[in-house]
Amino acid sequence: MPLQDYHTHTNFSFDSDCPLETLVENRRAAGIEFLAITDHADFSADDFEINRLENFTERFSRQHQLLEAQADKGLNIAFGVEVGQPIFCPENASKLIARLPFDVVLASQHEVPHKEDFYFVDFTKDGNINLLDEYFNMICKVIAWSDFDVLAHLTYPFRRMYRQGIEVDETRWFDAINDILKLIIKGKKALEINLSPMREGNEPMPTKTILAAYKDLGGELITIGTDDHQALHAKYARIGADLAKSIGFESFVVYHKREPRQVRFD
Repeated sequence: MPLQDYHTHTNFSFDSDCPLETLVENRRAAGIEFLAITDHADFSADDFEINRLENFTERFSRQHQLLEAQADKGLNIAFGVEVGQPIFCPENASKLIARLPFDVVLASQHEVPHKEDFYFVDFTKDGNINLLDEYFNMICKVIAWSDFDVLAHLTYPFRRMYRQGIEVDETRWFDAINDILKLIIKGKKALEINLSPMREGNEPMPTKTILAAYKDLGGELITIGTDDHQALHAKYARIGADLAKSIGFESFVVYHKREPRQVRFD
């Protein structure tokens, strides 16, 4: 069965110290056929200095050169990027994507305006759970921006809630999530199955229930990503493939120069 890991990070991301070469060799040894390197390009609602194109273009140009040297390593490597909070500076986000020869663009939203990343939010405090209403509204705006291929970790705040021992009642946001799934399908974008919470015994992002709802609505385009920052979690690519098949998905999507191609599990 072909395996995919389309969400990984290296030391070109602020939150990883993993050399690109180490990640590539790890995935090759694990038998993963389709790999995307998707380091962070995060935009800010408050610090416009962060949003300058020069902060991104030099870094990703150097990474692209390194990736070209990895071309004959026995796996298909896509030059990718995870564009975080693109709607905070949509013009520069699109300029970045246009300037470099990315194969695949992931879009994500880690925070709502003028608040900290959900990675740090204390959901045990009164009122913070209401931030998710605004979060899902922001996801709709990300989809409307549209200059991406894959929507990453749709239920990102849930991971923080799991870690704080909070029982997540996803039905609270069912209508909003259902609308998002319809927008993804209409826009012909792929939905990522992000496996990082499964390392701690929790649901993937989005949850299995949401993935099944996406399938029931007619959604077919998925990618599978470990969100690995350390080259330690290659085994979850197979777990993700088995999960996708159990829900009824027959294939995953890979990209070359932003053009999608579906790869069947069998």
